[in-house]
Amino acid sequence: MFKKMQDKFLEKLNKRKGEFTGTRPVSPDFTKTKSRPLERAYVNEGGPKLEGKENTDKFKVLAEKYERIAKSGKDVKPPGSTRTVELAQKRRREELEAKKAAAEAKLKADEDRIQKQQRVSESAMET
Repeated sequence: MFKKMQDKFLEKLNKRKGEFTGTRPVSPDFTKTKSRPLERAYVNEGGPKLEGKENTDKFKVLAEKYERIAKSGKDVKPPGSTRTVELAQKRRREELEAKKAAAEAKLKADEDRIQKQQRVSESAMET
């Protein structure tokens, strides 16, 4: 009985294997792209050229302006964004100075306390 069942199972299995078609590898279709990437507007870094003028770098223009002002001897006002940095640095410097002063005051108080204890202990030993 087991042999019959096994043969029947193997027959079904072989039938299914015969019906199955395996995956056949197919080479991809390589095609050349039609447009070149540098001709695309979103890839180009420079903006459109002005009539008769070349594109000028904004940072170069600002640098030249500040150089002219510096050479003329006038005070150059720093941009507003550096003011917050300067204020934060000043506040941090004040905090560090206050912390240093507190540490020095504590050290002096400790020294005074130790000296006082030594005087008291010396007077107690004398008596």
